[in-house]
Amino acid sequence: FAAAGRTVHHALAQVPRYLDDPTIRATAQGRVLDLIDTDTQLVIGHSLGSVVAYEALHHTSQPTAFITLGSPLGMRTLIYDKLQPKPPSIPTSVTTWHNFADTDDLVAAVLDLAPHFPSPNGTTITTNSELDNDAKPHDAVAYLTKKSVGDAVTAALTTG
Repeated sequence: FAAAGRTVHHALAQVPRYLDDPTIRATAQGRVLDLIDTDTQLVIGHSLGSVVAYEALHHTSQPTAFITLGSPLGMRTLIYDKLQPKPPSIPTSVTTWHNFADTDDLVAAVLDLAPHFPSPNGTTITTNSELDNDAKPHDAVAYLTKKSVGDAVTAALTTG
């Protein structure tokens, strides 16, 4: 529990800085948007990076798949209520969205994001919360080594 507590504390300590400081928020989103061009087919965001990527994807028209890993996007008062734009919805640029969460990942407290993010264009969120990252429930590498994540990456890069 001590290790889990440290992980959650570290992950969530950065959240207020991102959400409450417009300069940090714009800079972080700008860095994501600088990497998205006409060749971009997939954006993957882990933890707070999924929040930054989610908001950035609202500012691009480049069609892209989106994968979130251990995402806190559904945490109502801490993150969800502060997302921009309001009300939260699936970005129109997102063609598919796969959300992966280990049931023991305390940062991904809301496992099923679909009810919280309506789609303006029919895109749905596919949730996979049956992952087991063993002793590292929030670790990005643990997520990225799962077959189901690899399958979603493959599908995103071979579709279209």
